[in-house]
Amino acid sequence: MKLTTKLLKKIIKEEYDKVVENQEEFGLSHRFSDEDLIEATKEFSKNYTPEDKKKGMRLLKILTRRIQKAVSHDHGTGWDQEDPDREPRDPTSDKETKDMETIQRKLKTAKEELLKTLGQYWSYKSNKERMAAISRSHQILARIRSEPEFKKGE
Repeated sequence: MKLTTKLLKKIIKEEYDKVVENQEEFGLSHRFSDEDLIEATKEFSKNYTPEDKKKGMRLLKILTRRIQKAVSHDHGTGWDQEDPDREPRDPTSDKETKDMETIQRKLKTAKEELLKTLGQYWSYKSNKERMAAISRSHQILARIRSEPEFKKGE
């Protein structure tokens, strides 16, 4: 199959329409803010029914992407010899970083609530606690497998 410009445009349009359709499904505009997303998540959780699980997973994907992009650091640019007309950009300030981290925490809280609503939430206070639980489960499984009455495949 030859990839033509027309075919490439068609593929891009289809993918774009899917993204916009997912956003509109939750009442989000094309350029929605983080607060809009948090509100949409709260509204979804409030009106959740088991038939909405796939819809919830799509919302979870949108939330996860937004969390990943919530904090960004810019080291700034100095004066450019090759393009002296370009304005130098300041690095990200500590206040801006704290504001981005606050938004990210709010988004993570909304994600946790959504996961609880979807029944896919495991509460661990820290990564250390999570690793300890995994280790315990492996130890229990090893102990069960070492018992003489345990038969593989059961």
